Amino acid sequence: QARRFLESLAPTRKLSTVRGYQTNLRQFHLWLDAERVPIETIERRHIESWLGWLFERGLHPSTRLAIIQHIRAYLDWLAQQGLLAPGSPDLLLRSSDLPKLPQYLPRPIPRDVDAVLQQRLRKSRSLYKLGLLLMRRTGLRIGELIALPYDCLQTDPRGHVLLKVPLGKLDTERLVPLDDRTAKLVSKLQRKSRRKHHWLLQTPTGKKTRYELYRQALLESCTGFSLPEPVTTHRLRHTYATTLLAGGMNLPSVMRILGHRDYRMTLRYAAVTNETLVSEYATALEKSESR
Repeated sequence: QARRFLESLAPTRKLSTVRGYQTNLRQFHLWLDAERVPIETIERRHIESWLGWLFERGLHPSTRLAIIQHIRAYLDWLAQQGLLAPGSPDLLLRSSDLPKLPQYLPRPIPRDVDAVLQQRLRKSRSLYKLGLLLMRRTGLRIGELIALPYDCLQTDPRGHVLLKVPLGKLDTERLVPLDDRTAKLVSKLQRKSRRKHHWLLQTPTGKKTRYELYRQALLESCTGFSLPEPVTTHRLRHTYATTLLAGGMNLPSVMRILGHRDYRMTLRYAAVTNETLVSEYATALEKSESR
């Protein structure tokens, strides 16, 4: 039944999504086998025990949420096939079973550190460090940077240079406007590319670059910085987004540039910086007192 369910997902889901379902279903059925519970006879008490087992494994809430949602979809499918009683999935798994996800504030790099980091990346001849600089100036995800094609520049009728970001995490293409410095950076990376019409960033043998090498390049570039939290590649995206918002760009525009489908994602990844918040607060108090 699990294999049939996975086959039903294949036409409408990405391969990586189907594989995620497959992993979670395998673990679920292994647990059922260990507990000697046939799937057709599963009851609420079994689900409660399974939820406790998930929690005891120490999984992150987002991981547990994905697993529970996958199993809930599986139970719904089983009910549609007549293998479970109609309505039983609602009784087995409830909305109250879903873990609450922690809402983290964005972690942009402090302005002084950001300036030094960009300077170090700009002066480097390393392909990976120049790629990190492109991330900082465009808000790309690391996977999007690695998959960026060689012919990624476009020019609109008004002469504005745009970076075309291919299908990525959310299966959407987007265009990111570039300033002159960033457009020149892309041209520089194109000249470094040994095989045209492939990826913008590639190894000497023409293969895709690997995330681990970008992480190492970033660690080298952050030598000497005194920060409470380590600098990660995704913090470059946070810094880009918060810089745009602090500069006055409206939320819908930032949302489009980041490639978000939901404005709440933009609020999470690009919250207003404390500096902007304090400045606006002081301005509001000043206006209030003058009135």
